[in-house]
This record gives sequence, C-alpha cells and structure tokens, in this order.
Amino acid sequence: MLYFDANATVPMNHAAKVAWKEAQETAWTNPSSPTRTSAKVRARLEDARQHIADILGIDPSGLVFCSGATEAANTIIGSCARQNPKGHVLCSTMEHACVRESLKLHFEGRVTFFNPTLPVAAFEKTLLNAKSSGAPPCLVAAIAANNETGTIHPWRDYAEICRQQGIPLFSDMAQWIGKMPLDGLANVDFFCCSGHKFGASKGIGILKISRRYWSPTGQRGGGQENGIRSGTEDFPAIHALVSALESAARFDASAINQLQARKQEWIRELNLIMPGVSIIAEGLPGLWNTVAFAPPFGDRTDWILELEKRGFLIGSGSACSSGRTGSPILDALGIDPSIASRTLRISGTRDHSQEDWQSLLEALQNTAASLGQKRSGITEIIDID
Repeated sequence: MLYFDANATVPMNHAAKVAWKEAQETAWTNPSSPTRTSAKVRARLEDARQHIADILGIDPSGLVFCSGATEAANTIIGSCARQNPKGHVLCSTMEHACVRESLKLHFEGRVTFFNPTLPVAAFEKTLLNAKSSGAPPCLVAAIAANNETGTIHPWRDYAEICRQQGIPLFSDMAQWIGKMPLDGLANVDFFCCSGHKFGASKGIGILKISRRYWSPTGQRGGGQENGIRSGTEDFPAIHALVSALESAARFDASAINQLQARKQEWIRELNLIMPGVSIIAEGLPGLWNTVAFAPPFGDRTDWILELEKRGFLIGSGSACSSGRTGSPILDALGIDPSIASRTLRISGTRDHSQEDWQSLLEALQNTAASLGQKRSGITEIIDID
C-alpha cells in the first residue's frame, strides 16, 4: 500500500521510534517528581528543549511542549482574548479549522479576513487601514501553508510588517515544519506545529511564544511548562520529537527545488491522462508534496475507495461541513461547488520515489477508466427507461 495522505499524518520515522523506545525504558518517570531519577529526566527534557530551539532558531525560554497545533492555537487565541476582551483579529482566509473555530469562540463578530494569495502589499494595506481606524488588531493569524491545497503564504513578510506595526503574529506551521526551510521562525511571535506531521508521535507538539505582548496561558493545573501548559510532560514523546525534527531539518533548498520540479511534471502528466481535470490553486506558490485536483466526473468517495483497492491511500479536502462547497478554504479560493465536491488531495513524503508517483498516475488513469465505465452503464440504463 502506497500512502499519499501525508498532510493528514505520517508514520513515526525509524530514528523517532528508536528514541521513543529508549526513553520509555530508561526515562519514563515524572519529570516533576523530587527523586534524583526524575531530576535526570528533567535535565534530559530541558536538553531536548534547547536542542529543538537550536534547530528552529528560537529562544528555548519561549518553547512550550503541548499536544499539538490544535491545543496551541486555542491557547494563543484564548489567552489573547482574555488579555483583549474587546479586541479584534486580522485573519487569513486559509486557516485550519482549529484557528477558525477558536476565533469563532473567542472573537465572534470581531474578525477581519484577508486573502493571503494576494500580494503582500494588499495585506499591509488592510493592516494599516485597520490600525488607522483607531482599533488596531490585537492579533494577526496567518497560516504558513494550507493543509487542503498546499498553498504557501508569505509569512516572513507578514512577520516583518507586524513587527514594524507593533502587532503580534500567530502562524500555524503544522504543514511547513518538516517540508520547508526553517529560517525566519524567530521573527514570528507565536507559532505551532504537530509532531505527527513530520515523523514524531501523535499527541506531541510545539508552541513558540513571545511575552512581548502578553503572557499566554493554556490549560491550568500543576504549573508545568512555566505555568503555560499544565500536565505531566511526556518525555519519551519529546525525545522522539527531537529525532524526527533533526531528520526534517536535514532538507536543503536544492532538494526542495528538485521536488517542486517533479511535482510540476506530475501535474503536466495528470492533465494529459485525465482531460478535463481541474487543478486547485493552479499558479499559486505551493508545497512540493501537495496536489489538490478535481477529476472531471465521479464522486470523491468513489475515487478514494477505488484507489485504495488499487493500493493507494489518498486524502480529500476538509471534512468541515460549513460553506457553500463544504470547505471554507475552497470557498475562499472561489472554487465552484461542483468542482469542490470532487476535490481530491495527494500529499507525498520525501521517501516517495519517482516510480511511486508514476504508479499513482497509472492508478488514477485506471480508476478514471473504471469509474467512467460505471458512469456509462448508468447512462445506458437511463436511456432505456
């Protein structure tokens, strides 16, 4: 079975598995307990924090371990709302549901949206207009790369503009870290990621904070993670996260350029074998591993199940049920509902070979033929009636 749903999750890589097993056997005690054994676990945990901060280029005092991007987003947005009870937020139209739903909970009716696929100047104008109105945003939320379509957004430019204007930026980096270069992260006030997106285990993630604007607080309890995120730290998962992130960081611009070129060639071949296919967000900058497209016919579920029978696991767009297309992301891109309802998402990994991608093309071609035959059969029955 070939797995092409990497934007949903990826399996733990080998190094992370080895690290997790070692820590489960030798460093499983509670890091907060008063024993010397637990003190050693605490020391290893802080070493891991420092190592991750070095990889990401950030201050370790601003690195918080949590369960993942969803918890982190709720922590930042919730604490921002408590600090700014009447504030409003400037938010991109491409955000993951964890950001959209948290904003709905804490800032209902106080969110202004901007389109991150437009030039940076349009964002800056929107921000300056909001600031000149006398009510500058208390937060800007701008995802680095979208999970459904793979579109990437100029978060480094946003960070610079927000810093100049004295407005904090929060960026969901769940699809960026592990796939794209890590430089510039120190300039983002708040960001988050989930370990299971780049080879660590599920249930562990990173939140980067800044105390320049307010002191974020999440779930309450024993005061772990400097009082920001209470709950016993899972050191084995953190140890595995370090190994996974080390692997993800060994990924240079040259390799990314090669993978981007392979993606464009794959899209060209997809257009040849599937006339009438619609490539979602075509022409926009995107992740090297992600292609969202709508076949010219057929139900999305039928395509997914048929491809699974042929040995390929792929994804679709968001499972969210709101919006005219079933996806706020495709709504924001202006995708016709009839196309959006057929949209599939291919998201690969660095481990996929050229042959794997070619095999997927062949499976798509065969699936199109199979579903086309079923469609023709239904048409004949209707004609007889």
